Amino acid sequence: MAIEQRIKDEINHDGFAIQEGLLSSEAVDSLICVLELHEYGDSLERQGKVFAVRNLLDQPEIAELAGSSLIRALIEAALGSVFFPVRGILFDKLPTANWKVPWHQDVTIAVEKRFEISGFGPWSTKGGIPHVQPPTTVLEKMVSIRLHLDTCNETSLHFSPAHCRLR
Repeated sequence: MAIEQRIKDEINHDGFAIQEGLLSSEAVDSLICVLELHEYGDSLERQGKVFAVRNLLDQPEIAELAGSSLIRALIEAALGSVFFPVRGILFDKLPTANWKVPWHQDVTIAVEKRFEISGFGPWSTKGGIPHVQPPTTVLEKMVSIRLHLDTCNETSLHFSPAHCRLR
């Protein structure tokens, strides 16, 4: 079975799919370098180390990866060929910079501008960007790509490097 069909089937059945080894170790190393070398005005730091960044799509290398044929092939399995990236976020779960939140599903989306539209709300602002909770019909047309760039395993509630999780 083709990877794209398997991903489509898993998303339809489980609500998510996992693709191991999506990025080569060289691509992961390159991506980590880009993330570590760039200075982010909207980042959160603890003990001099960045652990959260919003608006990653402003970084050319990240925007290029988000629109790459590798990522597009996975998303097309779930959404078809008409889609575009809307947000990139970095979370580095450090022992000294983590937060405890209950299991949840993010249901807000970043938008360019606030418009009062029936069914959209409540509103918030994160990192200077307006966010809103859209109707379920909008969320059902979206997927999240989650790339793990570090070595982790099931006991730490993560997966190994360069996994891609669609949900």
